[in-house]
Amino acid sequence: RSTLFPYTTLFRSTNFCRLGLLMLHDYYVDDNALFRFLMHKSAWQINDTAHLLEASDDATRQELNAHPPRIQDLHDWLTQRFRRKYQPDFAIDIETEPIRRRLGMQLDQVRFFLPDQAKTLYDAGDLLHNCVGSYAERMKCGETHIVLMANDRGRLVACIEVSKGAIRQAKLDHNDPVSKKSEINAKIIEWAKAVRIEYKDCSDIQESDTVLEQTA
Repeated sequence: RSTLFPYTTLFRSTNFCRLGLLMLHDYYVDDNALFRFLMHKSAWQINDTAHLLEASDDATRQELNAHPPRIQDLHDWLTQRFRRKYQPDFAIDIETEPIRRRLGMQLDQVRFFLPDQAKTLYDAGDLLHNCVGSYAERMKCGETHIVLMANDRGRLVACIEVSKGAIRQAKLDHNDPVSKKSEINAKIIEWAKAVRIEYKDCSDIQESDTVLEQTA
C-alpha cells in the first residue's frame, strides 16, 4: 500500500476518500495503471469511485477481486452494483413545491425536466456516467432538486442540481462541467434566467463570452 501514498498527496486539498483510494490499490496493484487513472480521470470521478468502493458490500468486493473490470470502467461497474442493492424505485413529487413546477420547461428544442421516479435518476446516472442517481432520496425529501437536460434529439446531455434558488452544479457526461460545451452552457444560462434562479456562483458555468468552445 505504501506506494499509493505519493499519489494521495496530490489530492490533499480536496475531499477525496482516502480509504477508498487505499482500497483501490488492493485490487489494482499496477502502480502505473493506478497513476494513469488518478491523472486522467476527473476529480469527481475519482471521488465517486473511491466512495462507492468504500461503501461496497462483501459480495461486491469478492466479485471485484475475482473478476475486476478495467480500472477505467470501475466507476460504472460499482455504480451498477450499488444501484441493484441500495436503490429501489420510488415516486418523486415534482408538483407540490412551486420551484419544482417552475424548473421544468421546454426552451426552443431543448427540454429541462425533473424526474418523477427514482429510476429516471438512476438511468440518468448510467447514461452520464456519474452518481446523480444517489440524489434520489434527497430529492424525494425536498432537500435538493435535480433537473435533467435533453437536446433536440431527446438525448440526455446534462444534469443540474438546484438548491436554495441557485444552481449548485451542472455536469456533462463523466462529471465534466457544462462550461466545456459552449452551446449547452449558454442554454443553461438562458434557462436559469427564464426560471429566475441564480447561476453565477456555480463554478461549472461560465458566462458565454468566456467559454472556450470544445468539440465533442
